[in-house]
Amino acid sequence: MKKINLLLAALIACCITAHAQQTATFKANHRVIETKQFNKQVNDMLTDIGIPGLSLAIINNDQVVFSNVYGSKTQLAGDQADPETIFEACSLSKSFLVFVAMQLADQQKLDLDKPLYEYLEYPLLQHDSRYKLITARMILSHSSGIENYKRENNAEVLELVAAPGTDFVYSSAGYVYLGNVIEVILKKSADTYLKELVYEPLQLHRTFSKYEKDGSYPQNYATGYTVFGKEIKKWKNDSVLVSGGIHTTAKDYATLITSIFNRKYLSDDRVKDITHGDIGLGDKGKLLYWGAGFGLQYAQGDTIIFQNGVQDGFRSWVYYSKKNKSGVAFFTNSSLGMSILKKLNELSVNLNIDPLLDDSDFEHYPDPALALLRIYRTGPVDNLFNKVAHTSNKELSFASLNNLALIIASDNKTVAKRLMEENRKRHPEKSEAYLELGKLDFRLKDYKSALANFTQCKLLNPGTTEVEGQIKECLKRLN
Repeated sequence: MKKINLLLAALIACCITAHAQQTATFKANHRVIETKQFNKQVNDMLTDIGIPGLSLAIINNDQVVFSNVYGSKTQLAGDQADPETIFEACSLSKSFLVFVAMQLADQQKLDLDKPLYEYLEYPLLQHDSRYKLITARMILSHSSGIENYKRENNAEVLELVAAPGTDFVYSSAGYVYLGNVIEVILKKSADTYLKELVYEPLQLHRTFSKYEKDGSYPQNYATGYTVFGKEIKKWKNDSVLVSGGIHTTAKDYATLITSIFNRKYLSDDRVKDITHGDIGLGDKGKLLYWGAGFGLQYAQGDTIIFQNGVQDGFRSWVYYSKKNKSGVAFFTNSSLGMSILKKLNELSVNLNIDPLLDDSDFEHYPDPALALLRIYRTGPVDNLFNKVAHTSNKELSFASLNNLALIIASDNKTVAKRLMEENRKRHPEKSEAYLELGKLDFRLKDYKSALANFTQCKLLNPGTTEVEGQIKECLKRLN
């Protein structure tokens, strides 16, 4: 028996080794990437920032040509992530429903432009007759007018915050409605139709809609961490949430993306639906749109589809070039995960995604603010201020130091105030320096200091209407 167990252990080890083996190079958008050097650069970046784990996949010529997992599932010693480790897909979960909806449209079971209430009346929206205008296309392009979550405005009512088909309003709640409609069309649960139409035909063996057996299945999952490295209790949804509850790997997800665009599963008409900009994204509307299922960037004769995802302790991204048939998908178990987007792109497919880089909750690596945050996390605080003092304005921009202070404010307002004061000292000509410091002073109930900062902000930039109300509030509390 002992020999048998040893043999089994050896076989398992061989399988894991074989699974982890990678070629010496891989191609990414007409570039040849040396795997060893690439892996080193990615590992160094994660260490520099303090991101525990990363699941990464790279697409070239509509094939997943590279995938790897870096770092750890948790911050416990030896808890290494591996190719089977699943991450929370966050809003990238919606892509699985997009794939299902487009298949049904090809089969003429779902009309993208037919009002959804004709398939399924929705009690949560019946209080507003405008909901009868909502179509599947509007849901997929986030132009239905449905708020993102019911709790955002009136916690008791799911609201339409814009007329259907008129404005971009990101809506996870809308995807839930569409998921319910598809259950009615197919007479199957979301769990069943996702397995039958997506996971099984695409052989996505490490993709799960929910946790089962009292949360004990699936195993081998990543745990999320805040920007300060604090562990977040693992969310294990025991029911299907099509808008954000799928758990997967980057390799599985990248396989889904290639299946959407390789014409093996969807028709040309469906790909056109996905890549047609139905609604503009605010003041970036000339460059960024949302089509039936994804965000769209039009630039230099190319269409780049994209989607990002945000949940507590997890960040995810996908972007894919229709012209070059290449892209990147990644999942991290850190709230700092967005900061790797720019560098990962430079190291791999090197697509023009500049308009997407603003959509980040922190600066992009290797911005010095990321290193400063890591110093703050490991302490002591004096080390942080010593480093700031020896970092020039050229290295550390106003925006970077301000963002650092805003993030630290959620953990230590006193430290944040010192950073903002340093930023004001460095940039006395910037009205924003006084505005942000005034806001923090107000939160600290130092109304006298807040009033002084708001007043100086107004002097430097008389057009800043935001401070008018702030000044009035300060005077009210001081009188």
